[in-house]
Amino acid sequence: METGDLAQWRQADAGGVFNTASGRAAAVRGPARSGRFSLALSISGADGRGEVQAARIFRWGTRTGAALPEAGWYGAWFYFPRRYTDLRWWNIFQWKTKIADDRTDPTYVLNVDNRGGWRGPMYLELWSAIDQRTVAASRVNLPVGRWVHLGAFYRWSEGRWGRVTVLQDGRPVMAARGVRTAYPSADRNARQWAVGNYTDRVRPPDATIYVDDAAVRAARTPAAAAGRVAR
Repeated sequence: METGDLAQWRQADAGGVFNTASGRAAAVRGPARSGRFSLALSISGADGRGEVQAARIFRWGTRTGAALPEAGWYGAWFYFPRRYTDLRWWNIFQWKTKIADDRTDPTYVLNVDNRGGWRGPMYLELWSAIDQRTVAASRVNLPVGRWVHLGAFYRWSEGRWGRVTVLQDGRPVMAARGVRTAYPSADRNARQWAVGNYTDRVRPPDATIYVDDAAVRAARTPAAAAGRVAR
């Protein structure tokens, strides 16, 4: 975001912004983990009584426009300025398969939920959109008012040999092995990854979170990926 805009996300025609309803993605002057700018993802009116609100920003290729790696590390620093509550689902990090020009379906998602009731601390859940179920839940709460690194090793697989390992501040907190992580597709931009602020209900209903220093790298194992988490 250090260009002061979202040009790097669109670099090589391999990324873009997709907002729904009130959603807005913008480079802003703080809070920033490094440099002067961070990504602000904002929604409003997400009171559970209306439509989905979403600010989402994607990459589907490297800086040269090549496809995202078959096995790789996806990570970014997140800043939650306050505890958000009353969550049914809150998608902040997801992978998708572009199946056709008019169809891109989610595969795995990092959702935020509240622990021990609707007003409890926030934590992560790993949700399989392919199997339509939550496959794991983190035992570690998400911090408020400081930067936290969220990353994952992801192996794309149309069969049952995919793998997802989620890390929070470099510590493994969730994993799924021997799972399907992709849909069949011949599209050169089939593998897609996004960070976002995407829900139909959150309290307060106007919510902004911040993201900085996002990265995608090829990695063969979760251990190799975790070793490269920036501190």
